[in-house]
Amino acid sequence: MNVLIAFAPQEEPVAVVEVSELRRVFKSKKGESVALERVDLDVKEGEIFGLLGPNGAGKTTLIRILTTLLLPTSGKAAVCGFDIAKEAQKVRPLIGVASGSERPGYDFKGSSPRCSSSTSTSTRSCTCSRLDFARELR
Repeated sequence: MNVLIAFAPQEEPVAVVEVSELRRVFKSKKGESVALERVDLDVKEGEIFGLLGPNGAGKTTLIRILTTLLLPTSGKAAVCGFDIAKEAQKVRPLIGVASGSERPGYDFKGSSPRCSSSTSTSTRSCTCSRLDFARELR
């Protein structure tokens, strides 16, 4: 007796964060300070990603760019397929940030009606709802 087991091809996880050649330079009276230099990364759907580095490495700058609080000097970044510079109003409802600073940048209250405590009981379902919401926007 021969048994054939066939599996449907798995879809490749979608990149929910895409960063390419990202650069950020801050200018002051004393000159220029390079905060980010040619950063490339992709974070796939369902992936847990940590951003580690010493003080001054550009971690906060990268997060502020991805959350549309700061524009990059050059390069590209997208969240759920939306360009952070050109489509910031579509990115903002899809993200949530818990900042360690007293002023994270803008008010995140009501960033997505799909992630209120009454409609979502876990971070995973909230993330999925945000991804579904992003797909509806496209």
